[in-house]
Amino acid sequence: MQADEGDLRGLADDVYKMRDDLLAAVQAGEEVTGISGDGAATAVLASDGKLVDLTVDESVIDPDDPARLTDAVISAVNDAHRILLERQRQRARAATLGLQSLADRMRAEAARTRSEFAQTRLPAPPGGRRGGGPANPS
Repeated sequence: MQADEGDLRGLADDVYKMRDDLLAAVQAGEEVTGISGDGAATAVLASDGKLVDLTVDESVIDPDDPARLTDAVISAVNDAHRILLERQRQRARAATLGLQSLADRMRAEAARTRSEFAQTRLPAPPGGRRGGGPANPS
C-alpha cells in the first residue's frame, strides 16, 4: 500500500508555505528605531542592519564636548541593533518551531507508511520459490 498522496501533498504544501513565510520575513523591509539612554539621539536601522536615519537633539551638539554627541549616537545605534537582533531571533525561533513540527509530521507519516508496508503480503514468486535464483537440480 502506498502512502496517502494527500498527506504527502499537504507536507509539501507546508514546506513551501514555510519557505515563503521566511522569505517574506527577510524581505519585509522592516525598520527598527533605537534611542539613546538620555533620549538625545535616535537611530533607525533597516532590516539588513544599515543605518538609514539618525536624529540628534541640538542639546548634545557642543563643540567643547564632542564625546557627549558620540556617546548619544553610539547608544542609539546600539539600541536599534539590539532590537533588530531580538526580532531576528524571534523569527528564527518561529521558523525552528515550524520546522520541528513539520519534521514530526514527516516522521509520523514515514512510520505509518512502514507499518502499512509491513502488513502487506507480497505475492509468491513464480514457481512458488523464494530467493530468485535458478533451481538446483538434485
